[in-house]
Amino acid sequence: CPTGFKCGLNYHSPVVRPNGVIGSSDRAVTVVVNNCAIKGPFQEVVQKFQKLLNRRAFIHWYTREGVDYGDFKECEENIL
Repeated sequence: CPTGFKCGLNYHSPVVRPNGVIGSSDRAVTVVVNNCAIKGPFQEVVQKFQKLLNRRAFIHWYTREGVDYGDFKECEENIL
């Protein structure tokens, strides 16, 4: 999508919980937006991943199942 976001309108009534804070409606809207505010949390996850990878923490659980150490380095490169 060239605009960076998508919006969908659903004509099925949403489920409303009794005594909930959301009122009943005959329609629901969902918006998925490309926002740079997610950059910070992703950077934190990448930094934690890099620290664990450099210490080789928990790697043995994966290599025991057949995952190569190089696969982790490849994932790190793909994330960045």
